[in-house]
Amino acid sequence: MKFEFEKSFFLVLLFLLDVKRLKKFIIIFFCLLTHEIAHVLMAKLFGLQTKKIICGLFGFRAKIIDFNLLNNKKKFLVLIAGPSVNFCFWLLCNDLVLKEINFFIGSINLLPIYPLDGGRILILILKKLFFNRANKLFMRLNKIIIFLICVAGIIFQNLCLLFLGFYLFLINKISSDDLIFELYFN
Repeated sequence: MKFEFEKSFFLVLLFLLDVKRLKKFIIIFFCLLTHEIAHVLMAKLFGLQTKKIICGLFGFRAKIIDFNLLNNKKKFLVLIAGPSVNFCFWLLCNDLVLKEINFFIGSINLLPIYPLDGGRILILILKKLFFNRANKLFMRLNKIIIFLICVAGIIFQNLCLLFLGFYLFLINKISSDDLIFELYFN
């Protein structure tokens, strides 16, 4: 399997040069990598190939070839495989830091925001339930949820929530072309 590291990934490493942060970064790296490998293994189970796993500032993502050729049930299983592995580690690990990180990664990835796993799962559900209206409904829900996360960060004076909202807004904007393709052509 091929790995690609975006330049932004190395900026994160520079920021984390102190040993305490570096140790946590390695744990996060391991948890994100196992998350993506779970997607890849499930895709391989259905006969798909993986082009590469990309590591960047906005997380990791697996480029699975012909993912859109799968039926919705198989797509769901590939998408849910990553968060499932994180929640299994959360349940089975004794180390508190490892538990927290896996719970956080699994939970964040299930948010119904594109391109996160939860957003892509929500697209599958909405298309099954609402057919033609699913696209507009998802686009609105996506924006509302991101907005509510930002508002919650302001109301509760929680910088982490506010940062999460802006982060989700950015990755949503960066992935907007992929979202339009997934909504209208799959």
